[in-house]
Amino acid sequence: MVFIVETYLLACLVHMFSNHKDYIKVREGIKQSDLYMSWRSIHQDVRRAVDWVHIKVGTFYIKLNA
Repeated sequence: MVFIVETYLLACLVHMFSNHKDYIKVREGIKQSDLYMSWRSIHQDVRRAVDWVHIKVGTFYIKLNA
């Protein structure tokens, strides 16, 4: 399931990395000197962060209502 917030965050990151003067766009990601990040790894990081937030908020909500 794709969430609008997750999609927007990914679009913002792609835009930032694609237009920042310190990063070089390569076919499957971006580079900055010896740092390489693939678009796939960026997506996976965002996906994990969104899941983590949903789990933490869900846990917090359950504790409040217990």
